[in-house]
Amino acid sequence: LGRAAEIDAIVTVAGRALAVEVKRNVDRLAVVPTAKTQLDRAQVDYRLEGGLLVTEYLSLNILDACRLHGLYAADLSGNAFVEWDGLLVFVAGRPRHRVKREPLGWSAAAVKLGMLLLAAPEGRLGSQRVLAHDAGVALGSVGPTLKWFRDRGFLVVSDGDLVVRRRDQLLDEWALAYGSRLRPRLRTQRFASTPSTPTGWWRSADPRPAEWSGEVAAAVLQGEIRPSGAVLYVDAEERSALLRRLVREHRLVAEANGPIEILDRFWSFPSVAATVVPWPLVYADLLRLADPRSSQAAIAIREQSIGT
Repeated sequence: LGRAAEIDAIVTVAGRALAVEVKRNVDRLAVVPTAKTQLDRAQVDYRLEGGLLVTEYLSLNILDACRLHGLYAADLSGNAFVEWDGLLVFVAGRPRHRVKREPLGWSAAAVKLGMLLLAAPEGRLGSQRVLAHDAGVALGSVGPTLKWFRDRGFLVVSDGDLVVRRRDQLLDEWALAYGSRLRPRLRTQRFASTPSTPTGWWRSADPRPAEWSGEVAAAVLQGEIRPSGAVLYVDAEERSALLRRLVREHRLVAEANGPIEILDRFWSFPSVAATVVPWPLVYADLLRLADPRSSQAAIAIREQSIGT
């Protein structure tokens, strides 16, 4: 299995094109070498001239570690480390920039409920208690979040039922919010195949109790893509047993940047296909790969699901 390293953006600094990895928090020294490895790989894969880690705040210790590992970094407060061709930027000690956060907006609860709104059959929804259970959110957060969706024009009341509207715009916003607000919070483990792993191993793999997303899900739903990686979502309590079985049966090995990704499932409602996550999640995971084949598969799933 092979795939280009995942990055969040490409920026040009002083004439150099840099791969960018965005992390909300960098509060452990161990993050620095991991980010350096990921960005070095992206530099090669995308033929760039370096990598840049961007986060909300960099402490002096973290910045020192970035300098030690040669990892360019910057935060919202103006702390930064960049060094090349005689240029050295090292700014440290500026206080944390306090970001004013919206009380609602695309919170984690809104992202979880948003997926349910998009995936609900015919756009119709149950009671707030049912929504809280199915979306995996606190009951108290449902009312305010639904009001926010109504105020945005994504929900209307019809014959006493909540009905989803403007699903195309909702999907666009939701996919971005999922990638930035919720996915980074999910516990993630990565694996890779070995020379003894059969090509197309996923075809014979039984993912249950997990569900496929990304390229494998697109292959299951459409059959027009050859996956170069795999994404699985599984309930936290089922994760260990699933991993033991996959490693044993398909000879996978743990690898920090491996193309096989295991994440925590965060919803409680069934999807259309028994072994595939709800379609909005397949769509979002395909788009984040930034690969033409995956993007085409995402467009096909979007057209099939909402017709736009």
